[in-house]
Amino acid sequence: EFQALFLALPCVAALIYGEREGFAYLVVAVSCLLVGALGKLRKPKSSVFYAREGFVAVSLSWILLSVTGALPLFLSGEFSSYTDALFETISGLTTTGASILADVEALSKCNLFWRSFTHWIGGMGVLVLIGAVRNWNWLCDPTGTPDVHHHGRGYRRAIFFLLGIVLIVVSIWSFVLVL
Repeated sequence: EFQALFLALPCVAALIYGEREGFAYLVVAVSCLLVGALGKLRKPKSSVFYAREGFVAVSLSWILLSVTGALPLFLSGEFSSYTDALFETISGLTTTGASILADVEALSKCNLFWRSFTHWIGGMGVLVLIGAVRNWNWLCDPTGTPDVHHHGRGYRRAIFFLLGIVLIVVSIWSFVLVL
């Protein structure tokens, strides 16, 4: 379902610039939303989630994000093969910056937005990974005790969550203004 939300953003860019390539993003976004909704209908047998399951879930999530994220690039017709579109998407999500494109700016605005957004998503993923490895110690006191201002972990997490939302909105808005 997150992927559907992510894929809806290039649709907005396509609407702003009157590009037909946005339809490919809409089709894939709706498909991801339907598959995600169907996946939520099945409840797991156990709610216990061990580290091994966590590693598998994260790995599969990155693979699924890459495979589905490459679909609209390929369906737009601006990439000659699905493999090229997949390479560009994986390159963005892993923040390598590698590209098979000789002229990136020749892409339509919505494809250029998606390509840039995958790099941004990848960067945020790296930050989340670092936070997970460090057990989010930078975000809250590991003992769970309130800070000197008597604010608990929930308060601090809410502040960082709101800060993250503000950064996302500012990033997207500034990117749209540059286009």
